[in-house]
Amino acid sequence: MIVAEQYSDGLATDEELESASLAAEAPWTIDEQEFWNGVPLPLGAAAYNVAIPMGWWGGAPAFEPPSTIIQNNAKDAVAERTAQAILLRDIFNPFRAIILDPTWQSSTVLTLASGIYTDRAFDRLPILADALEEAGCDDPDLLNHCRSEGPHARGCWAVDLLLGKE
Repeated sequence: MIVAEQYSDGLATDEELESASLAAEAPWTIDEQEFWNGVPLPLGAAAYNVAIPMGWWGGAPAFEPPSTIIQNNAKDAVAERTAQAILLRDIFNPFRAIILDPTWQSSTVLTLASGIYTDRAFDRLPILADALEEAGCDDPDLLNHCRSEGPHARGCWAVDLLLGKE
């Protein structure tokens, strides 16, 4: 993730991004021989062969019924989609152009925005909103976003706007 952020800021090369991507995928890759001859498959099969009959025939469920699994996954999927939508709004909102008055970019505003970006200190956004108001900013979308609870992330549209990032 850090290399991806560095790449988006022009601080990492294509090769570094590719290397980080391969390293992140490595734990999830396994060759066919290791799969069939490794420890996880026989242990998993043994556990399954013991647990399922005991739960099924013993009257004590050793697994969740499919309907419960589907319900839980649906709840998880809704929560995940909601979290992703909030994050997308933080990065890409508002869905209209905001005209940035150069007078809003006071040295205080730029120092705060740069610190928030560099330190990932999004808890400082309300302070940035106050500094923007002191600099004459009256844009409700920008001020309200800085005062919102978030969550906020690297790529937050308000911080990127002030720092001139695209």
